[in-house]
Amino acid sequence: MAYSDLLAACTEVADAEHDHRLLLAKERRLDDADGWDAEEIDNYNAERERIVNRRADSYRAVTRSAATVELVALPNVVAAADLLVAGCHHPHLYHLRVDAERSQVDAVRREWKYLTTPDLACVTYEPYIE
Repeated sequence: MAYSDLLAACTEVADAEHDHRLLLAKERRLDDADGWDAEEIDNYNAERERIVNRRADSYRAVTRSAATVELVALPNVVAAADLLVAGCHHPHLYHLRVDAERSQVDAVRREWKYLTTPDLACVTYEPYIE
């Protein structure tokens, strides 16, 4: 359970960071616009609050699940988990994140005496950072 919680939490961080970066891009576009009406401001503020809360919740989940893995896992699994945690907040560094996720899954599968994972289905993000 701890291993799957960590993978899910890291994916949630990547998704939340992606949404946050899109929000920042939207903010820049709105700043460049001639003016905002009251409804646009209210909608933006509501979206911003939702995304900020989601980011905070996702980082707390990663911290909790990584701590659990550190308590129960073998050193090679902990090392792989540390790499995954270190890179999960960079969704735009797709290959590094996927490699870290694959390493984590493979380390767990080796611990459980399963075959390693030939391929993982991963979320890709469109280029959105200027």
